[in-house]
Amino acid sequence: MTPILHGAESPAPYHTTISAPLQENNPGPDFVDEFFTYRPKTLYKAKNHTLSNGTRTPAFFDRHLDPQLQLLQVAYLPSITTDLMNIADSALETARSVGAVPPLNDDFPTQLVRDSIPLHIAQKIVAEQQIEAIYKKTTAKFCSRVAATLEFQLPTWEPGHLEFTRTSNKSRGIADGFLTLTKTSRESSTPALSERYNSVVDTFPTLAVWEFKSLTSGTLDVMEAIVQQTVSCLAFSWEGCEHGKNCIVMHTGKDGLSMITGNRMGLDAEPPICPSVVNTAPMTPNGPSISLSNHARKSARHITQQTWSEAVQEDVTFVIINAGNLEVIGIRDRKSRTLFLSDIIKVDDCDYGRLHTGLYIAILRDAVNRTLQLKPPNIPTSWTKLYGQPTMKKLSPTDIISQVCQRDWLVMTSSSRKTSLTGFKLNKFHFRGDPSKPLNDNTLADLRSFFRVTLSLELGHFIARGTLEVDGNRLKMPTKAIIVKIAHTDDAITKLRGEHEIYLELLKAGVSDLPRIIGFFHYVDIEESEVAPLHCAVLVMQDMGSPVCHVPHELTREHVTLFQNLLRKIHQAGIVHTKLSRENLLICEGNPARISIVSYGSAQKVGQDQKAVFDAEDKHLLELLPSAQKRGADGGYTKSFQDAFPTASTQADRVSESLTSESSSRKKGRQRTHYPSKASPIHTIK
Repeated sequence: MTPILHGAESPAPYHTTISAPLQENNPGPDFVDEFFTYRPKTLYKAKNHTLSNGTRTPAFFDRHLDPQLQLLQVAYLPSITTDLMNIADSALETARSVGAVPPLNDDFPTQLVRDSIPLHIAQKIVAEQQIEAIYKKTTAKFCSRVAATLEFQLPTWEPGHLEFTRTSNKSRGIADGFLTLTKTSRESSTPALSERYNSVVDTFPTLAVWEFKSLTSGTLDVMEAIVQQTVSCLAFSWEGCEHGKNCIVMHTGKDGLSMITGNRMGLDAEPPICPSVVNTAPMTPNGPSISLSNHARKSARHITQQTWSEAVQEDVTFVIINAGNLEVIGIRDRKSRTLFLSDIIKVDDCDYGRLHTGLYIAILRDAVNRTLQLKPPNIPTSWTKLYGQPTMKKLSPTDIISQVCQRDWLVMTSSSRKTSLTGFKLNKFHFRGDPSKPLNDNTLADLRSFFRVTLSLELGHFIARGTLEVDGNRLKMPTKAIIVKIAHTDDAITKLRGEHEIYLELLKAGVSDLPRIIGFFHYVDIEESEVAPLHCAVLVMQDMGSPVCHVPHELTREHVTLFQNLLRKIHQAGIVHTKLSRENLLICEGNPARISIVSYGSAQKVGQDQKAVFDAEDKHLLELLPSAQKRGADGGYTKSFQDAFPTASTQADRVSESLTSESSSRKKGRQRTHYPSKASPIHTIK
């Protein structure tokens, strides 16, 4: 093939002149042959043309594409253009042989019709959107009409069977242009044709995709870099998630949606519509390898990955990368995951009408071939696979807790900037139940290895309320939340660990009406962030309600009895709270009434012989419960109540003093029980 000349300069590699193949018994030129020589007008940059010469980096859909759908290699196939032109010529010859070429009418894109389209202003291009619009109003409009008439053997050159559109019903992996069959094809006057193409429309709503680039971002260097990727037989360098092995933790979606993206995939046409694809051996582009900038190579890789992903999203075979005056046509081979690329096509210096008429016919034939293959028992599993669908079953609250308590990792975030972990500078944190286990590449690779907590309300300097989520199921307890206590100093972590152990001791002793303990977790800097805290731990538990000081009504006798019974059970387990206050006496509204006592950071384990200590704490409990006092008009307690009952801190001091006195009277050498200070793994509370 004769190379295209840039102006009157020497030939450049990868460029071919697309002229009609020689045919015997050529019936001579007519209006269709004239249209085949159609060449779009050259586009120029406007003075205010965009200065951006880059292309977007791979988007979320592209980065998370199922590994079985990702591009493996790019192959050079210069004969694509020849195949497509032969298809156009063959379709015209077949129509002529059976007398199916309609007579010329006003719908045919003659030279006069083409020249009547006012594009003199639009030739001055500002951005790629203008290139898309010009292509739609000219080449797509002309070639879709000619291709549909020749392929369907329609009686007239009527429009409306094939349509180039710029809209999509997809939310991700969206191309710039799409070729579709229209409603007119469904309602064809020929029943056989109508049935045939209804099936295609239902199976493949989109037939091909276009990716457009501006005159600045789709330069000759970039287009040459796209084709030059085929020089190496190495695998295509697919750009995955920026979080690497931690992707599953960082990007798990709502409602249990898997972050692995993709779309169902059918079969390749058999035989391929372009004959050159059959048993094609790797080829090297014509001409010497050109030294290209890193920018051009990077842009080429991103454009290629983006275009392949868009083809996967629509499950199409043909992709077109169009930069106004330059173009590359690609053919996607699903089985080998190869993208075959044509030469660079100089749009304004070739028989573009013939090329794109053949392209549109090839796209139609490919869709029909692939539709007919999708019949039982030939339907592949790739056609029934779902992506972005709920992957986990709906769990009951009990099942949610059971699942959570078996998981070693916690991912914690905040619902807004106003709700954060005090002293932290990050938005997302990863905690582990057992830090003694070694980290490895697969630790966070399983969606079922972790659960999530989203903080929604700060209740204090180091305590917050939040929601719990596992496998897409959100836990909504009676209070619609869980509680997270936070520590990020060595002393605070030791104290919080001790509180966790007290809870476990009480639960083991059969004490009810305590929070369900999810676990005690240590922070792990899996992202190796410079602003991450060095020390941090959290205690996650069930939210048991509101403090009695926030209850808008007086307590009933039933509430008081429940609190007394619970404290009695705590004492029977050998635990004294030491810091009872109205803030850690909780009530959950409902029927039956539920109460709880929380905050055991200062609790101590004592013997059953400490009756005086237990009695003092029992008395203090009654003093704290507002069961017989009226509230002031401002919502606080009246002065008579404050005078009658000492503060919680005073009573707590009495209990602590009593404990100190008892401890000093013990025989020398006798020590109280101490609990291990090492990190505790996550525990399942049944």
